Amino acid sequence: MSEPKILDRSPLSKILLLVLLLFLLGGAAVPSYIKGKWHWKEPPTVPGLKKLQELQGKGIKVPGWETNQQVTIQAGGRKWLLHELSQGNQKALLLLRSQRGSTEQPQVEWMDINGYWRWEPDADIGSEFTVDSAPVNARYFRGITQGQTYAVMQWYAFPDGGHPAASHWFWRDRFYQLSGNREPWVAVCIIVPIEPFGDIENVRPLMESLGKTVQAALMAGPLKRE
Repeated sequence: MSEPKILDRSPLSKILLLVLLLFLLGGAAVPSYIKGKWHWKEPPTVPGLKKLQELQGKGIKVPGWETNQQVTIQAGGRKWLLHELSQGNQKALLLLRSQRGSTEQPQVEWMDINGYWRWEPDADIGSEFTVDSAPVNARYFRGITQGQTYAVMQWYAFPDGGHPAASHWFWRDRFYQLSGNREPWVAVCIIVPIEPFGDIENVRPLMESLGKTVQAALMAGPLKRE
């Protein structure tokens, strides 16, 4: 007796399943289209956009750290707010670039920062941590220049987590647009100087602790959903 055909093993069934999924996603957007709101062309306003715009000038308070100075730098034609932080003898730099308008998307922020510092990224081992049940996936690598070595952590912060890939934000934002909402973002870069060619695992606890504090401050402030 021949083996019975199993539907979920059939390529055709997979195609039909994909079509059904696309239909369901499209169906969720139909009410908005009927009302004349084509979100793909005219995306909804980003919630808390004014607070995001103010962030670029005011910065944030980082609990447990002292802000010695705040300055604006320009990397790759884009403005970043740089915080010089200290905790006892420990020094750190925090750079933030917040969303300025409803149509502005994250793009090449990490390339801009790499070019500004002129370091060679090395030992990219990544980092994952959680803030109030919100998962954050960050780039974590060693930046090497002729005169200094740094531990570097980078990610795009969202109201409910974070990720270093701009594409990750893109699909989340498209999903939220189906219900008339948006996914605001803030680019975050933390830099800590270490010994030449030092092991960044040695400062991982410090970097992740500071990363959690920054993410929590953003989620409680400019990224907080109203």
